[in-house]
Amino acid sequence: MSLFPIFVKLQGRQVVVVGGGNIAAGKIPGLLQAQARVRVIAPQINSQVSAWADAGEIEWSAKEFAPGDLQDATLVIAATSLQPVNATVFQAAQEAGIFCNAVDDIANCHFYYGSIVQRGDLQIAISTNGKSPALAQRLRKELEQQYPAEYAVWLDSLGDAREKLRESSDPKENFEENKAILHRLASPEMFSRFVRSQARESAPTKPGQRTPGTVYLVGAGPGDPELLTVKAARLLAAADIVLHDSLVSPEILAMVSPCAEIIDVGKRAGRKLLTQDEINSLLVSYAESRTTVVRL
Repeated sequence: MSLFPIFVKLQGRQVVVVGGGNIAAGKIPGLLQAQARVRVIAPQINSQVSAWADAGEIEWSAKEFAPGDLQDATLVIAATSLQPVNATVFQAAQEAGIFCNAVDDIANCHFYYGSIVQRGDLQIAISTNGKSPALAQRLRKELEQQYPAEYAVWLDSLGDAREKLRESSDPKENFEENKAILHRLASPEMFSRFVRSQARESAPTKPGQRTPGTVYLVGAGPGDPELLTVKAARLLAAADIVLHDSLVSPEILAMVSPCAEIIDVGKRAGRKLLTQDEINSLLVSYAESRTTVVRL
């Protein structure tokens, strides 16, 4: 069965969570972040769920689940390890015409929780249709490296730029031009520039003192760009200047930001372009005036 991927607005909507143990405690934070009204149905609750109830962040009904508990609910989470309870909740949701998720119980689900990468308002959801949560978690970890925390602030700046562009020109007359500008602003090169500008602004300096950059030693591997680490690829895209060996492949050099300066410091047929001491001196010198220096 194919799934329809959506992001749902739950602000102010009633969500029922059946169960008050660790499973429920793992699902409630996301609902609170979405500003849902959370009602927990469970005879007993653990200390974390109790703390939320005491703080007034959730409502707790100390009872066994009954179908009437779903009145006015937008969706329900069956957060128990008891399959018969999950099945009862699922059947009640079916009859009430609302969506149900039973944690780790595929047969009693209308929808699945995705594995989420979140950077502020940027959310990337991964689903395996319930077949392999482990794969979804692995992919999430890889994407967390690929999309660092700076994306949250950058996205805010992109949103501001979009609003200013819409205010300064006629959206209909300048649609294609505005579209090209916004796509350019959202490019990897512009993200690299944003990261560099943030680093310069946040670095503490004394009056008249230069902000030192950082030198990264990056291994190019056997030449295939797909064999680079995620961090290596990100550094190449963010670099101000790259000093590389002669045997680094053209495909990997193509990953360097078009805004960066590229210098060949390698050797061919036994002829050294620069000695190691000279290369070291260059790295130190460039780091005095550049934010990100890569020795590839």
